[in-house]
Amino acid sequence: MEARRRVKHIISLDGTWKYTLRDGAFQGAKAADGAWKTMRLPSSWALNGKKSFDKRQALSYAGTAWFRRRFRVPAEWAGREAALRFEGVDYSCEVFLNGRRVAAHEGFFSPFFALVGKNLRCGENTLAVRVTSPLEKGWGHFMDKTVVKGVLAHHDMRPGGEGPRGQEFGTGGIWGRVSLESFDRLWIERLNAEGFPSGRGARLEVRAHVVNAGRAVRAEAVVTAEGANFNSPRRVIAVRPVKLAAGEGRLRLTLRLPSPRLWEVWERGFPHLYRLRLELRIPGMAPVRASTRFGVRSVKMDREYRFWLNGRRLFLRGTNYIPTQWLSGMDPARARRDCRQMRAHNVNCVRVHAHVTRSRFYDEADAAGLLIWQDFPLQWAYHDSPHFLRTTSEQMKEMLCLLRGHPSIFAWCCHNETPWVHGMDRPQLRGVNLRVDRTLQRLATTRDPDRYTHLNSATGDQHVYYGWYRGNYRQYARWKGRSLVTEYGAQALPGMDSLRRMFGHAPRLPRTREEALEWQFHCFQPVQTFVVAGVPRGNNAREFIENSQGYQARLLWFATSHFRRLKWTKITGLMQFCWCDPWPEIAWSVVDYWRRPKPGAAVLQTVFQPVFPCLIVPHAHLEGGAPSADFRAEVSVVNDLPRCIPDARLRWELRGSGRAIIHGSRRLKIPADSAVPVASFGGPAGLSGSFRVSAVITAKGRILGRNSAMVSFKP
Repeated sequence: MEARRRVKHIISLDGTWKYTLRDGAFQGAKAADGAWKTMRLPSSWALNGKKSFDKRQALSYAGTAWFRRRFRVPAEWAGREAALRFEGVDYSCEVFLNGRRVAAHEGFFSPFFALVGKNLRCGENTLAVRVTSPLEKGWGHFMDKTVVKGVLAHHDMRPGGEGPRGQEFGTGGIWGRVSLESFDRLWIERLNAEGFPSGRGARLEVRAHVVNAGRAVRAEAVVTAEGANFNSPRRVIAVRPVKLAAGEGRLRLTLRLPSPRLWEVWERGFPHLYRLRLELRIPGMAPVRASTRFGVRSVKMDREYRFWLNGRRLFLRGTNYIPTQWLSGMDPARARRDCRQMRAHNVNCVRVHAHVTRSRFYDEADAAGLLIWQDFPLQWAYHDSPHFLRTTSEQMKEMLCLLRGHPSIFAWCCHNETPWVHGMDRPQLRGVNLRVDRTLQRLATTRDPDRYTHLNSATGDQHVYYGWYRGNYRQYARWKGRSLVTEYGAQALPGMDSLRRMFGHAPRLPRTREEALEWQFHCFQPVQTFVVAGVPRGNNAREFIENSQGYQARLLWFATSHFRRLKWTKITGLMQFCWCDPWPEIAWSVVDYWRRPKPGAAVLQTVFQPVFPCLIVPHAHLEGGAPSADFRAEVSVVNDLPRCIPDARLRWELRGSGRAIIHGSRRLKIPADSAVPVASFGGPAGLSGSFRVSAVITAKGRILGRNSAMVSFKP
């Protein structure tokens, strides 16, 4: 008997496509495209089919492009419905199948689909996509923008920065996977679930977007759950009768999960994740199935910006994150590496800064036990119009639907540095975008009441750049606020190898106007570097790199030390700006585009330890500008863990010339979730040169935290 041939129900449309930058070039399914170029998709067009940025091969373009591909459909698909799915297109697009318009979408981050069974042919088909991704002209925090792309459209870390050339290398293109899927009648387009502790069990919210190509029908929904990253056998949670309307519909089930294991941040426990499966059963039809991961946890943030996870207060030690300018370059390996690297540096919270990144990062954060503060992609000023309000509202709904199933996400933020706050010194900006921000906040709070929704970053929370945009970093020692700090830091050059790779030649200090502009194109800020921060140029590029990196490291050590000793009394959490470079540049990152760490990364690893011996030393001695008789060090012990450490020992010393000049120790009972001043010591008169001041906390023979800094004395 002849074996039955297996029918393929999913066709990947990734691979080689043809494209042209001539708008109006598409003339229908039979139009010639021999003169079109080729590009491997998915890809943002700046990468031109590559995985990473290379200026020699990159396509610097903004505007409209046409993409086209021919594919074949098997005869067995005849009479079946089919869905054409796009993981992501930046920014807006129109989709044509065999010459007929089947879909349109606006928004760079969200997936979408179109039912195309009536337009599909068994045999050869032609798919064409018109993609538009404009570059809004001009520079300044107060542009009248209309494109909702946040830092992927307009930012001082984008190619061009604040330089006179303007911003280049647009992010447009079909950056996500494209596929075609056939089905008989039912299809579960999206499924997510969330668990919330309730008594000895958990309330489980299951939401599904179901497509029914036939008439309304009654079905049986079977929900099962099992451990996804821990050992827990599959069990049936519920069997419920449901009614599925014709067309697209939402299915929501509120269930109960007995005896759940909680999702926790990495330093306090294990991020337990469950695998949920939904099966829809209809007599006479094959079951329709979908699965997703979820966690069980509770989150809360009060008016003082104090954060609770699973009923216990947690101090946020965070960083801002823009992993890449081009989402197609965010592959699973990079997402996994970034999460592991941040966790290894004692980060427990990540602010996804003014954009939405690729979904695989959120999956990795869930698994790593990292918390996420998620910004909506609004950055600075936008055009106030009813159309823009509708556009942002729809995209906020899409962001919530896409991401709310991730237990790592604890907060939504509607805008970054909105003009109605950030431009208060400009009368023409009073009230600009306020209605937009409040509408988005109401929408998110209504649709997701179990998370905190923030109106605008820099309203209530604070962006503090002492020693970079104004003042001196010694001002961190006089901190008087009581707030969550969501941005602070300074720029630092990457290392010599990265600079050489960035510029394509051995780096040197810029000598001509053209060289200075090239540095500015890569986002270097000369006024802040030389005038505000006072970073010495040195005699060559290597010395300048050391001076720049040293300044950033000292600022981060000094500022974070003062923040952490004021835990809960004057500060509730902090998020350094920023973790990594989204393209080859000179910026505020502690890890460059190629993920090579700067000295600032090691500083964060130290000052972000959950159990931290906090050293406070005079600013002048970090710079080598005061006699040793004026030296005074204070030691506080910071414990971010929710448990007491009953039998600990703190040791401290000032060491130089191979010997301890000053040393001491003390036995401690360290309270849970605390910051306690413990000791202070001074320096003897007459010392000159460089010395190392250090402190270490041990318990039961194990080091819990250590800290040190170089200090210098003048005779």
